Formats: sequence, structure tokens, C-alpha cells
Amino acid sequence: HELPTFGVAQMSTLARRKGSLPAKESLKQTAANVIMQLALDDDNKISVREVGGLKKLVSLLTSPDTDVQLNVLGALTNLALNDQNKAEIRELQAIPKIVELLDSEEELVR
Repeated sequence: HELPTFGVAQMSTLARRKGSLPAKESLKQTAANVIMQLALDDDNKISVREVGGLKKLVSLLTSPDTDVQLNVLGALTNLALNDQNKAEIRELQAIPKIVELLDSEEELVR
């Protein structure tokens, strides 16, 4: 039986807000969303790690754009279902950054 995944609410947010974002943030948000969806597949979880995707995603946790942060959190949620990814996410110091987001003023992030 499949574990719950993260993403549907973020996809609707993406569609709603995409026009109001600077192009670079919109691109990052869309890329994180695509990785989130791809990471539902076990082979893709490995591929994302192998090409350095975890490090790039963790760096986006500090993005000024809330929707980028939400999509990154969703992608990391799906990617962390793989034990090797989980270890690398920890090694990349993502956990303190994620915990810091709990203090966010943004309602959607909390």
C-alpha cells in the first residue's frame, strides 16, 4: 500500500500564482514541482540523488518564494522515502532548515 504523498495542493497553488512570480522563481518552483512528481517513482528517487538534485533542493529551502519552499518540501518528502536519500538529506543539513520553516509567517508553510 502506498504512503501518502505531497503535491496536489501545491500544484493548484502553482497554477494560481505562477503569473505573479519573477521568472527565475517561477522556474525554480516549477522544477521543484516536477521533481516532486517524478520522485513518486523509486528509480527516479535514485536518479535525482545521483545527479545532485538533493543538494540543489536543500539550497532552495531558503528561497524567498513560499511556493518554491512548499514544492521543495514536497519533493524532499517524496525523495526521503528512499533510505540513501534520507541519509544525504540529513548530511546536507536540511533538517535544521526545515525546522526553521516552522517559524515562518506564511500560513501555507506552517
